[in-house]
Amino acid sequence: MLLRRLLTPPITERTRLSRLWRLFGRAGYQPHPAQWEFHRSTARFRVLVAGSRFGKSRAAAMEALAALLAGRDRRVWIVGPCYSLAEKEFRYLVAAAQRLGIIRKLRYAGDHMRLWCVNGSEAEVRSAARPASLLGEEVDLLIVAEAAQVPREAVERYLRPRLVSRRGALIVPTTPRGYGWVQEFYERGLDPAANPGWRSWQFSTAQNPTVAADEIADARRALPASIFAEQFEGKFVAEAGLVYPEFSREVHVLREISPDPSWRWYRAVDFGFRNPFVCLYAAVDGDGVVRVAAETSGAGLTVDQIVERILARPGVYDLTVVDPSAPFLVRALVAAGVRAVGADHDLFKGIAAVRRALHPSPKVGPALFLAESCARTIREFGRYVFPETRSGEPPSEVPHKGDDHAMDALRYLLLALSPPRGWRRGA
Repeated sequence: MLLRRLLTPPITERTRLSRLWRLFGRAGYQPHPAQWEFHRSTARFRVLVAGSRFGKSRAAAMEALAALLAGRDRRVWIVGPCYSLAEKEFRYLVAAAQRLGIIRKLRYAGDHMRLWCVNGSEAEVRSAARPASLLGEEVDLLIVAEAAQVPREAVERYLRPRLVSRRGALIVPTTPRGYGWVQEFYERGLDPAANPGWRSWQFSTAQNPTVAADEIADARRALPASIFAEQFEGKFVAEAGLVYPEFSREVHVLREISPDPSWRWYRAVDFGFRNPFVCLYAAVDGDGVVRVAAETSGAGLTVDQIVERILARPGVYDLTVVDPSAPFLVRALVAAGVRAVGADHDLFKGIAAVRRALHPSPKVGPALFLAESCARTIREFGRYVFPETRSGEPPSEVPHKGDDHAMDALRYLLLALSPPRGWRRGA
């Protein structure tokens, strides 16, 4: 009788939460305060970033339980980078379902993990390592376990479309691992006003009251600061081998940039057709401080379309510096009335110019800032790395080529302004 009432659509939020709490209690789960904060949300897309041993896997499993009981013939997928890394959520789900007596059939052997409920709902574990298994079916709830280790392509190409026809929900419970699509999803949820239906949380291991404080203190002493921040504080930490280790979101990213009439404006463009082109719009003040206020990008565009996209942001620009491999784009911009020139393509001078601008001088501070809206450029800072080399080989001096188009445009910009006007004062 209680389960029947739990399945009845709640009338008020208070009733919904009361029934959810009672369901969890019947299942043998008592969420700690931080877990309950996550459970209270009704956002369709939820990103739960937390340190190890926080309890994110169990929290996700209990959401799967609630989804299975929310109606008949509901379908839940738990997808991990491999079967073994999605098994924990399934194990918690099975234990709760057994306690409630709602299992009609259970398959739980090796890579075959599937549960059928008495109401026709079912839950299944799938692996992102086998993309073909992610095709076809529609789901009501998708849980991406240890999401930081799941490839972006698996999420965007195979998993996200599974939610469309049933307007399914997404839960991303993970401990961070560098930057990537998880961080992008996490940032969407930080601003639900701009991204309706999204909600994100970042919790530390210490917020789980069952984890002993002395264990966390010992880990803090024993582990490198970056590893502790990632694994115990649930923070996004940049990969090793960064080209720009000086970059800090806390220091160099501004929530907004309010233009001053005295600033002079510039554009920098990296060309791409199959790969995206990127244009950065930047202002330079009287002290030579560079503020990248906006960006635009796109792939598969013709030269005319790129010019149209570049000119879509109004303003008076002193100069537009363009990828030197694209003289035809320079000519097209000049024909459109733009003062455009080919950029200096010296890689090492460009990297040095960006690093100088990022490094704070005692009197002036950093000479480079970015608006928070420049998501692509900010993301690339965390991915622009030197390639790994085999043992005994000399380290590479050339950054890994890949998702670096905004980094190229930034180099062109800083070289055109280098040294930034007045930046060396007080350096």
